[in-house]
Amino acid sequence: MFFPREMTEVELIIPSKDIVAVAKALSGNGVFHQVDSTYLGLENLGPSVWQEKAGNYSALERRIQTIMQTLGLPDEYPARTTADSMVELESIKPSVDRIDEDVKKTSDQLSSERKRLELLESQLRQLEPIADVNVEVSGLKNSSYMHSILGVLPAANISRLQTSIGRVPHVFFTLREDSQKPVVWVLGPKSNSDILDRAAKSAYLNPLSLPDEYTGTPAQITASLRREIEAAKKKIADLEADLSRLAGTYKDELQKLLWDAHISRVMAD
Repeated sequence: MFFPREMTEVELIIPSKDIVAVAKALSGNGVFHQVDSTYLGLENLGPSVWQEKAGNYSALERRIQTIMQTLGLPDEYPARTTADSMVELESIKPSVDRIDEDVKKTSDQLSSERKRLELLESQLRQLEPIADVNVEVSGLKNSSYMHSILGVLPAANISRLQTSIGRVPHVFFTLREDSQKPVVWVLGPKSNSDILDRAAKSAYLNPLSLPDEYTGTPAQITASLRREIEAAKKKIADLEADLSRLAGTYKDELQKLLWDAHISRVMAD
């Protein structure tokens, strides 16, 4: 049970370089109650040097946590920790910069390769419906005078589409027969492109986007895309392995840096 005891107010004037050491010594005795400066009517004097320090340590702490998350490491401190003194920001930051640069290089490469894989897989999905069509892709999309629409159309809407475009010159091809969603190709003059596009949209035609950087038949392009997809997956696996190695290399150092930044922030607060 706790009982109130009379206390004596003491005001100490301490050089700024000794504040942490003196505060630790006083708090270690367990008899000195430190008062926040806001209780003394000093809250309107603006941010103090220590508040600024605490903000800088907090930002560095979050940065270290982000690096650890990138490496798949938990936000843990070293098994054995000490809080003997505040660590100067200038002594922590260079190590964080060095590790961050090393990790970011691999992480950026991994992110870029994953985006490339997504693009390749999307292009493959676009081409798979016409993979068995023996037509040059360039012939389906490149024309100076003709407007071309290639896509998958609900079979029940073919008549609606043909009726809608019946008033303008056009050519309608069924590239792949299917009882549910045949692949169709509509050609017409560029001057009637708006009419053709509106008719296709009204008939719920899902357009297929053909990759510009490939030539040949859809079968040839899909084979090339599958090879590139496999190569991209292998590169991603290699980069993930590189990140795992970096995690093993920097785990102990990051835990120590995280602890130093954390305990320094707490002391500055």
